[in-house]
Amino acid sequence: MTNRPQLGTVLQRVRQARDLAQIDLAAAAGVQRSTISAIENSQRSVNMETLMRLLDVLGVEFCVRDRIDHESNISADAVAASHLEFDHDA
Repeated sequence: MTNRPQLGTVLQRVRQARDLAQIDLAAAAGVQRSTISAIENSQRSVNMETLMRLLDVLGVEFCVRDRIDHESNISADAVAASHLEFDHDA
């Protein structure tokens, strides 16, 4: 089992690599800046709809590599943290 970073850590790294302030990401994604802060600090989980909006603004493709049982209760955080990839140079 690999030790993968939390979703919030990954989103923060991507946001910073894109030279975006939390307020700019929040405005573009239609959420509050405090929501971005809470997600980045693992103080709040994120639903799939919000996650997809954030990834769209950041220009990150969401890719699920493993088969997921859609009947199971898997949080967007768990899926995204384990399957989120981005190009540092984009």
